[in-house]
Amino acid sequence: MDELDRKPGHPTLFTDDQKSLVTELWSNNPKLKAKEAIEAVMNYLVEKERKNLKRASDSDLKDFVGKNLLARAAIINFLTELNKKKPSPLDSKWSTANLLNEALSPEAVRWLIALQVYRKSYYSKPLTIREAKWFNHLFGFRDVFAQDLTALGISPKLREVFIFSVIATWAQIYGYREKIDTIAEITKLDFSDIDNDIANLDFEAIENYNDKWFFSVIGKTSKAAEDNTLTKEEFQTYANMCFLPSLIANVRAAEMRILFGYSLGDPDMSQKSMGLYSYALRTIFDGPAIIERLFKLPNMKKKDFLVYLREEVKNNPDTPRENFDQSFLEIFLQIAEKDGKVNG
Repeated sequence: MDELDRKPGHPTLFTDDQKSLVTELWSNNPKLKAKEAIEAVMNYLVEKERKNLKRASDSDLKDFVGKNLLARAAIINFLTELNKKKPSPLDSKWSTANLLNEALSPEAVRWLIALQVYRKSYYSKPLTIREAKWFNHLFGFRDVFAQDLTALGISPKLREVFIFSVIATWAQIYGYREKIDTIAEITKLDFSDIDNDIANLDFEAIENYNDKWFFSVIGKTSKAAEDNTLTKEEFQTYANMCFLPSLIANVRAAEMRILFGYSLGDPDMSQKSMGLYSYALRTIFDGPAIIERLFKLPNMKKKDFLVYLREEVKNNPDTPRENFDQSFLEIFLQIAEKDGKVNG
């Protein structure tokens, strides 16, 4: 217990990482309550301190964090200020009309127009003004990605589509971080971790970061959900706080893995459909036979497979998720292999 006495004092410090955490939760759930925000920060700090206090029990850790690190009043005041915020125009849909206010690279504009059209056909949300600006900032990476892509099953004809889809995916990642940290009023923005990831084309780092964030926030709640010890209201609270943001990030990461570097964009569908799509993607990776055949397909056919799957879950959100087993996914894979279309 001695190690728990190393940080005496009244907890008043509400750090930038905690501000970003609460802002991200609020951004995905504007009805976030102070109690929920405090509990999320508590779980986050407990997991953070666990590295230093390895011998401490969960109850001792929570007691230590609550007395020494959890700035409850600051969290409540911060959430009060968040609730006064209005949506930024930068987070609205980008279109060529925005060029009247801010010029972008002509070549970048050509591809932004094309990407917006593609995303509609992918059942994806369009790029925002903020994301379009990041696309313009990252446009120089087209030379980095301009390598021989035939090994990935990408024909010379589709080479540019692939390259600019990769850039658009990273533009979303940068844009989301900027959005959250700007709302949180972080004075010293730092994207160096994303810089490292894009420089190394490390798209799996996104998934790893997301999982780390998700589990640090949710703490023991996932186990409680599995044991059915949460009330319906409590479960929905955590669904809004943690599961939906995690689904979006994991969908993006799974698609990047399948398409070797890019995502089709954040799905434009209901929360129920999103959960179904995420479950289907996990099922794909759980089946060696499916994933091996999928990885052997040219990138365009893999993209078609994902679009067919998106269409299915968007149009049929009430389908029991257990229906998305290996045999059901096999149907979509065969359709993609044969350049067919989903019927019904």
